[in-house]
Amino acid sequence: VCIRDTLVFFDLLRRNLTGLDKYKMPHNAELIQEHTRRFPESPFGRRNVQLLRSFYPWLEEIQHYMLERIGQAKHCIQIISPYYYPIKELDEALIAAQRRGVRIEIITSLKRDVPAYKHMQSAVLFKDYIAEGIEVYEYTKNFLHAKAVCVDEQYVNMGSFNLDHWSWYNNNEVNVEVANVADISAQFSHIYAKLRKHSRRVEAKEDYDSFVD
Repeated sequence: VCIRDTLVFFDLLRRNLTGLDKYKMPHNAELIQEHTRRFPESPFGRRNVQLLRSFYPWLEEIQHYMLERIGQAKHCIQIISPYYYPIKELDEALIAAQRRGVRIEIITSLKRDVPAYKHMQSAVLFKDYIAEGIEVYEYTKNFLHAKAVCVDEQYVNMGSFNLDHWSWYNNNEVNVEVANVADISAQFSHIYAKLRKHSRRVEAKEDYDSFVD
């Protein structure tokens, strides 16, 4: 049922974006309303589930919500992002949160299958974060493709959006933010813990020949 709902949901997006007029973006509420009409028990119909989109250069909902939640964070931020490249607005927001006492952890991938990232070292990419005390981990078991951000165990933002220049400034992406839904937050925590179990902490300076085949 969950897979069916998701397929229909994204089919609605596809059909609404066919022949896209850059000056008139489809409205989130209309898409949610149509999906809820078809599947009244779907979690997408909940008021605390928000469809977020990024369509360059007209719409930056994902970026806006992510920065807003980070700016409001009080206790913890957990991030899963296989691909990362320094982004000024994001870096400033996360470092500011770390400095005001928010505990931040990031799980990225040791092995990356995208050629542009294949030989990039996390110790170099995340050096500014590591210097500030943000904990960065590399998932070592398999390739990692999950993308999600959880703030204060209340807001879970997940979808296709990577924390890199391609997603932030160029790509068309779709995410969903779930707010204050205990079972979703618990599922995220469970998945995060499993990934963390098979991850190694990234230190400031490393010899990657020891880790990458």
